[in-house]
Amino acid sequence: MGFVSHHAVSSRRNRPALVVTVAVVAALAGCGGGQKAAAGGPRSTAAVSVTPSRTCNRGRPLQAIIRTVTLKQFVEDQYRNVAQLVISPDDSVLSSFVVYPGIDQTITIAAPAKGAVAVYFLFTGATGTSWKQLYDSPPSAIHIDLGDNQIVTPTSTMPAAGKRAPGS
Repeated sequence: MGFVSHHAVSSRRNRPALVVTVAVVAALAGCGGGQKAAAGGPRSTAAVSVTPSRTCNRGRPLQAIIRTVTLKQFVEDQYRNVAQLVISPDDSVLSSFVVYPGIDQTITIAAPAKGAVAVYFLFTGATGTSWKQLYDSPPSAIHIDLGDNQIVTPTSTMPAAGKRAPGS
């Protein structure tokens, strides 16, 4: 309590310094706030919950990737190109993580301001498009159940109205 002096703060002699300090802090805070607003404001997050079966990927861990894409990119995405993003991620990758069979997990990502979100699971025995899922607009929550070598039940919750995304 000896460090705080109420008298020194209310002294008329210190008021000009206090005013200048408050003005500088306000100006700096205003500059930072303006930059965030110009960049689209604060970003929201999305929770991605993954529930793999015990036999998922033949009982072996597998890599998962969440990224922003266009519909064209998603349709054209090939397994080997997405797998390369594990080693050399580009700016589209929001998260890359390991999925362990039988162990549920939730990953929180920064939801993109615009565009679609795609979730990929690099199963050893993946076929067709059963290893990837597209969400047209960034949802606030995604839940994905994984079977042996495929996505079983993808669902999502939209931020505003609680609607289900296509494919749910």
